[in-house]
Amino acid sequence: MELREASIITGGRLARPGTFTSLGTLGCTTPGMLSFAEDTKYLPDIQDNAHLSCLVCSEPVFDALEAAGSSLGIIVCPDPRTAFFRLHNWLVRNTQFYRKKAPSQVHPSARIHASAVVATHNVTIGRDVVIDANVVVHPNTTLEDGVVIRANVTLGGSGFEFKRAGGRIFSVEHGGGVLLRREVEILANAHIARGLFGTDTEIGEQTRIDALVNVSHNVRIGKRCLIAANTAISGSTVVGDDVWIGAGAVLADGIEIGTGSRISIGSVVVTNVPAGARVTGNFAIPHERFLLNHWNAQR
Repeated sequence: MELREASIITGGRLARPGTFTSLGTLGCTTPGMLSFAEDTKYLPDIQDNAHLSCLVCSEPVFDALEAAGSSLGIIVCPDPRTAFFRLHNWLVRNTQFYRKKAPSQVHPSARIHASAVVATHNVTIGRDVVIDANVVVHPNTTLEDGVVIRANVTLGGSGFEFKRAGGRIFSVEHGGGVLLRREVEILANAHIARGLFGTDTEIGEQTRIDALVNVSHNVRIGKRCLIAANTAISGSTVVGDDVWIGAGAVLADGIEIGTGSRISIGSVVVTNVPAGARVTGNFAIPHERFLLNHWNAQR
């Protein structure tokens, strides 16, 4: 997309022309990306992101980039964050920028309950998939062979992403999708949110997700994980293979849970968990340390 067109939509000043093929925050790494920066403290992030082609930014950021000889396409506006997300919303609602629209494809062997709702476009359902009563499958969802979805699950709903502007709150549209790999099983009343900027929330082969679990946008879960009831996994968190997550656990956004690790029931995890580790508590710490603290407290 031409930055000139984006400047008209955002109402910003086109300081330097450019083109972009994706949107994302400065931590994202999709090629040809448009992002935003309100403050010069983000200059190192801008300079370190080789995938960035265009930027919505404030005047001070633009001046600093000019002094540094940057060649990025630039839109300048007083509130870059709001302008960026309003542009994103416009693209989701009015264009096929993130996903081309195509008829849904359902394999003849799939068993879909009569009360389930499957979008008529941009859904792919593979061989021997089972979809139970009252399931909702939104566009941009792919279910590979052997996936099982139990009653009342929502696949590809909007994630929790809202922004404040001018004393009000506005919703951020979700332009991505959901990808469930082979033989994933999701039990009743769970919700898997679709990705935000065109990418997928992904659940790996043979992973099992219990009832009432919420998986937020852009989460990536590995193979053969077991995730117990009432767990909440916040956006952009990455879970490795063969991970156990106990009932009622809460995982903060953007963290990494290492392969083979274990998270005890009710834990609140706010930092990365190393491969093979076990953590417990609120906030979660290594399990042995938790037990020692508990034992000392009882003395």
